[in-house]
Parts: sequence; structure tokens; C-alpha cells
Amino acid sequence: MDFSSLRRILVCLRYGIGDVVMETPALRALRRASPRAHITALGAAPATALVARNQGVDEVVAVQGFGLRHWGDYGDAVATTEVERWLDERNFDAVLDVSHAVTCVRLALWRRGGLFLDSGEGALPAILARNGSGQDAVIEDIRRGWGLELNPANPPSLALEQDEREDATLILRGLGLADDRQVVAVSAVASSPLKRWPEERLARVADMVADELGRPVLILAGPEAGDAQHVLASMRRQDRVRLANCLPLRITAAVLARCRALVCNDTGLLHMAAAVGTPALAVFGPTDPRIYLPRHAGCVAVEPDVACPLRRRNTFGPPACIATGRCLYSDLAGPGGCVTHVSTEAVMAACRRVNEAAQDKKEEHVA
Repeated sequence: MDFSSLRRILVCLRYGIGDVVMETPALRALRRASPRAHITALGAAPATALVARNQGVDEVVAVQGFGLRHWGDYGDAVATTEVERWLDERNFDAVLDVSHAVTCVRLALWRRGGLFLDSGEGALPAILARNGSGQDAVIEDIRRGWGLELNPANPPSLALEQDEREDATLILRGLGLADDRQVVAVSAVASSPLKRWPEERLARVADMVADELGRPVLILAGPEAGDAQHVLASMRRQDRVRLANCLPLRITAAVLARCRALVCNDTGLLHMAAAVGTPALAVFGPTDPRIYLPRHAGCVAVEPDVACPLRRRNTFGPPACIATGRCLYSDLAGPGGCVTHVSTEAVMAACRRVNEAAQDKKEEHVA
């Protein structure tokens, strides 16, 4: 495919925060292949905020602006009309990854027709069989579907602006945290209750970070701050902890870039931390770290000590338990799901390893 001949390109971003981070190398490669094209990225907020200032795209549009709420949203008549009007106005020469678009947008694009290049998700089983990762599969799918070669040595990264870095420094100083990269961030945020490790156990790990490792702790709260408040209330060493309430996504990335390490669930923050060069420990439940753990050398996964036969091991996307909102193998895992079978001791041991790996963290991460 001769991308240099295209003038108007639409990229349908993957849906979640971590998914968008994983495709940042593809956006950079697309820009190199299409230096004169106007590239529009269409996706779902809040993930779209991550590429809003990315040099690989010229414009970022959130599907929520059309009244669409989730990936499977067919849209009502008003939303469908708005999407079709928008596509008529833009008249894109090529559309990349129609399969990743919200359903309403996908149907409108198919009705309209045109040049479609789609990466799909077909490479994952073969990649995993060769001990590769989900990120390796994304690279292979892009090569097959878009015809672009991505260098596996160039991992996902978030190009932070200087003002974002300065804002992060001011936030940490305002919280009384010295800007010396000794802070360990923790987060109880998860996209599903079945991916959320119990807050009381996370609080015990945070206490260990403060007591044994001697590190100040920063709790990162999500849009619903109740989980963060629960962690804080369950801690003994509240004198060593600070709380940051629902920071903008890119500012959160800039704060993570100033932290020594992150302890979290399998969530978008894990990928954001790796993309700014910060080691991370992630507690996994129903999802598979072979697919979703970033390739960053400082990233460590802790898994349940139960083997669920319903776990998806060869495909992207949420397993059936997350889609239905309940554990489907409760006789083994219990009502809280398999993530509750991750022990506090296992996470503490992994946290010590991540702390040691953080000794080698570079002073600045260059995106």
C-alpha cells in the first residue's frame, strides 16, 4: 500500500486505554508512511485523551460526541445521522481498522464503502505459541492488515509535553511528595469488579511499601473515588500516603513518569506506566498476562493460584465472566472471582522485586 498518496486517513482506535497505548507504535509508523496526510483518530473517551497531543495524528474525535456510549452501541437515528454526516464531510481516502470501531460507526462505514485496511486480531494464537505477547500480536496484525512494518524494539510510548511534566511535578510537590522518584503509586481502579483485587489487601501492600521499603505512597483515584478512599482508610501508615483525585489522563501519565513504581490491577494504568518507563506490578484475575502484560522489563504480573478453564487464553477482549458481570466458575473461584485468590504475600514479594528493578529506571523516559 502506497500511503504517501493518501490525503485523508481515518484510524478507528481500539476501545480501551491499554489497547490504545498498545497501538501507539502503529500511529507513529503511519505518520512516517503518510507525512502529508491529515490523519484523524476516532475512538472512545477517555482513551482518546492519550493521543490528543500525539504527533502521529492531526485530530482526535471521541465517539461520545455522536451520542454513542459503548463499543457495541448501534446508536439511535440521531446518532446514525450525525455519524453519516460527519463521514460525508470528511470524505476519507482510506479507513484503517473498521473492525475496532463502535458498532454504529462500523455499520455506517460499511454502508458507505471505500478503501478499508484492517488489522483484525488474527495473529495472537500463533504469536503466543512462540512465547510472544499481545503487543507482538498487535505488531504482526498491523503488518498483515495495514502493510506497515513496525520495529519490535520500539515499544508503546506516550510522548509527554514539557508543560505536562511540569504540572506533574507541581502536583507531587503540592501533595508534599519530594520530586525524587521515590514515590510508589498504587491504584485500585479496574474496569470490572472481577478484575479488582480487594482494597484491604492493597492497603496491606501499601503499608509494606511505606514500612519495609521506606517509600512514600501515592494513591491514584479514578472517576469513582470510593475504591481509593477504602484503601486509604484501611492503611495503618496514613502518615506516609497521599491521595490524588481523578487527574486528567495525560497528567496521570506524567505523574507516573515521576514515580518509582506502580502497583495496580490489570488496567489501563499498567500500560500507561510502562509507556512512560515506570516499572509496574499488576494483579491479574480473569485476564491473561501473556496477552496483556507490557513487555517493559520492569513489569511483573501476579496471578491467582486457581486455574479457571473458562479463561480466554488465545484471544483479545474480555472473558465471559466480565461480559456477564459474575464469576462463571464460582465453585472454584468463589463469588468474588479468581482475582481474590491472589495472596497478599505473593504481591508483597513481587513488589519487592519491582522495587529492586526500579533502581535501574532512567532519569527521564524519552518517548
